[in-house]
Amino acid sequence: MAELSERDGRVEIRAPSPSDGRRLAELWRLLWDVHEGWGSYPGSREERVYDELAARLSEEARSRGASAVSGRHVHLVASVRGEAVGQVEGWLDRHGVTRAVRWTCEVRSLVVSEDARHLGAARALLARLAGVAGELTAGAPAVLAAEVLEDNPAMAFYRKLGFRTPSYAVRLAAEAARALPFHTTRARLARPRDALALTFLEANLAERRRAAGDCRFDPPRALDAAGVDAIARHLEGAEPRLRLDPADLAVGDARGVARASGTLTFANLEPPFLPGVRAILARVSHDTCLPAVEALGPLVRLAGQLAHLAGARHLEVVDLPAPGSALYEAARGLGAAPWSRVALRDVG
Repeated sequence: MAELSERDGRVEIRAPSPSDGRRLAELWRLLWDVHEGWGSYPGSREERVYDELAARLSEEARSRGASAVSGRHVHLVASVRGEAVGQVEGWLDRHGVTRAVRWTCEVRSLVVSEDARHLGAARALLARLAGVAGELTAGAPAVLAAEVLEDNPAMAFYRKLGFRTPSYAVRLAAEAARALPFHTTRARLARPRDALALTFLEANLAERRRAAGDCRFDPPRALDAAGVDAIARHLEGAEPRLRLDPADLAVGDARGVARASGTLTFANLEPPFLPGVRAILARVSHDTCLPAVEALGPLVRLAGQLAHLAGARHLEVVDLPAPGSALYEAARGLGAAPWSRVALRDVG
């Protein structure tokens, strides 16, 4: 397509239509190819995969009617003269239980064709996504949240729109993670008797998020018996049994008291990604009396072992404070490379 100009008409933001399937699949392929160049997980090169994707997108649009919303999922298309030139998806969720927690609209697969980027399509897509999120939450406080890869130049675009970055992630090979040397502390699966210590660690994590301006999660809460009991009951049935089950991890001191914690989760990579497993170590927190490297090193080592067993080639360590912080620099010292950051902006 030749480069579009302002004379070609204004950008229209609308719900996807069944006739958009092929064009949207082409945009997805563009998105995957570009992200792979920035080090992301590889996408398929098989035409069959994109044919199936086009058919699925057309069928999803048909089932939605003329609506951009299906449950908590939002799908918007930018078009010029009726032809799709960009798209964005959003997923609405809440990551806490208190009233202080804002709704999160996760920005997914934002892409605009190169010939239309000067028309403001990406800005218009995000503006409409924020509007839809506000409608779905009935005006309750909400944020847009976009994970932006480290090498993605779009971070400058997000900053220009007022996004802030309270959370960072790093990544290393699972093979390298599981081969890390032992520290004076050792990681293990968390146990019910860790509940009290984990409650304190959860409070540390909540305070770190609050200080960074991350309003997607519960703020620090007062320690109470009900909270400790809830964690203990969760851990009683949380031991992983299947290869991709999540795992709650803890780092114990010489007396066995948990001084650091994290949660390892897995996700299957679906087409158009090549088949694979994504391993993510999140919710890392540690007793500030324990050096960050003594807390994080054992967690990453055990997570790397479990990730390798699950078939994951890489381990992402997410929800970290900013570069320069002790925890982030400890992760870099373990051999992890900068991977991504979360960009947030208030809705409304």
